[in-house]
Amino acid sequence: MYIPPHFAANDPELGLELIERHGFATLVTVHDGLPFATHLPLLLERRGDRRSLVGHVARANPQWQQFAADQPVLAVFTGPHAYVSPTWYAPHPDNVPTWNYVAAHVRGFPRVIAPGAPTLDVVQRLSARYDEGFHLDADSASIQKLARAIVAFEIEITEILTKVKLSQNRPATDRAEVAHRLATSDDRDAQGVASWMARLHT
Repeated sequence: MYIPPHFAANDPELGLELIERHGFATLVTVHDGLPFATHLPLLLERRGDRRSLVGHVARANPQWQQFAADQPVLAVFTGPHAYVSPTWYAPHPDNVPTWNYVAAHVRGFPRVIAPGAPTLDVVQRLSARYDEGFHLDADSASIQKLARAIVAFEIEITEILTKVKLSQNRPATDRAEVAHRLATSDDRDAQGVASWMARLHT
């Protein structure tokens, strides 16, 4: 991902927070020179200094067969994003439209998790992240049958690149107007961008 210095996140925790708050990712692998992508939720796990992502795909999805210990994968997480009109800036003939957003690109090495109970554990943890009241009956024959139709995996994170494109390259008056326009928009993504701008004082 191209990140100009003024859009780089200086705090490494920002990328981790983005992953936890916006966990629906695009997982990209390359096979025979061609990219392949799957859209899926991924769960961030922290164990001391170690960071990893866990998730699962359908066994019929060929992507998991491309997982190899020496072949990195890319997971793309996108937070709120919004259009920025040049009419919001102080009048200037060179003003152009743009888009504000936050995103994290995560690289790492995947491994397939053993089937059975470990796979069901991944499903339960992912479900609990979004549905606290849900509990998987691992002893159910139908659940075990469904588990055989998926492949769970873990990605050991080696790098997180975080981009916060929030009008940092504009004068303070322009940034304030952009933040105001986005905060007062009816669009939830726009409001989310404004929240990030306020947090990072852009």
